[in-house]
Amino acid sequence: MPVSKGPNIVNDGLVFAWHGADSQSWKDVNSNTHYDLISGTAGTRGGANTITYLGSNNPSKHIKFNGGGTRNCYISFPSANITVPTGDEGTWMWANYFEDAGNIDHPNFGKKTTGTWSGTNGFVFGTGWGTDGPRWGIGGQAYAIYGTTGGSTGDYRGNVWQIYAVTYQRNTVNGLKTYLADRNGQRLVDERTTSNYAIGSNSNALHIGATNSRGGNWNGYMDFVYMWNRALTQDEIFKNLKRVTSRFGL
Repeated sequence: MPVSKGPNIVNDGLVFAWHGADSQSWKDVNSNTHYDLISGTAGTRGGANTITYLGSNNPSKHIKFNGGGTRNCYISFPSANITVPTGDEGTWMWANYFEDAGNIDHPNFGKKTTGTWSGTNGFVFGTGWGTDGPRWGIGGQAYAIYGTTGGSTGDYRGNVWQIYAVTYQRNTVNGLKTYLADRNGQRLVDERTTSNYAIGSNSNALHIGATNSRGGNWNGYMDFVYMWNRALTQDEIFKNLKRVTSRFGL
């Protein structure tokens, strides 16, 4: 199934694509079914997800996740018929508008086997408890990208659109790179050496707006989640970011 209404992003290695504004991925607010635009696999909406407008100056549809609880709204894709990054490298890219729901974790998405932020046998991306900043878990290693949220603690912000891209190469100096596009432009914001952990494989469902084995729920908006089975180059990341920013007024 082609990503017909999505942006012209890099297709080499693209294995999963969910796009909230693409009618092939989600037809309307009355539909409980979403689709991976690569495999055509159907996922199921759970809870109170809605499509809404974000402000009069940005009349684009975005997915609103009404968090504040434990997996009370999410999209679940069964493992059997989708492909996600596994092995020694991968790339993940998503757009989010974080709204703090208080003392809960705020996972963007995940597919793993334990309740920690380490992403055991898979991966998890999200924002921690309260004012904890974003953290990525890949293969069994947790990475705290920023310690806290807020304007004085780094690039991570609430109540604004931010587009993140993360590339991973196992057991490599600066093998974990985090890129960001927001009102301050697009840039590499963090890089660090990775441990000798592969991105594992497991039979759990992929959850967007939550994760299968950790409490909490994303609160705010997400627009898309893309995954590649290789580490994209910096040039490819910047091309991708440039092709999606206009939809968010960036």
